[in-house]
Amino acid sequence: MNWVEKLDSSTRKKIFKYVGAENMENNYNNQEPKEFVELVMSVKNWGEMKGIVDHQSQFMKTVEELGELSSAILKQDKQKEIDSFGDVLVCLIILMNIRKLTLHECLQAAYEEISKRKGAVNSEGSFIKEE
Repeated sequence: MNWVEKLDSSTRKKIFKYVGAENMENNYNNQEPKEFVELVMSVKNWGEMKGIVDHQSQFMKTVEELGELSSAILKQDKQKEIDSFGDVLVCLIILMNIRKLTLHECLQAAYEEISKRKGAVNSEGSFIKEE
């Protein structure tokens, strides 16, 4: 049993709300969301403990990590891609936390917007939305 499972229901709900994953509380028996919520919480806590509070600096760090991801993709270095995708996510989670946003609310808002888009994929493989 991990530490989240040991918490009472009320405390667990507060934690899920803190990481922006309230809807995961209902599916808590699924191992993957549990681990994901714990990872998001750990990243947010790590950023706070390290004193990462400046959104401009954190944004620049995110851009730096995106550059490393680009390099890994171009070199087809799968291990570096995994590390770089993780670094980008860490930077974004910390940046969202600084901005008082959650991963869940940002992802939900983006999906609600893109799910209604109409368009087509061009010859280069990019989705072009209709205006």
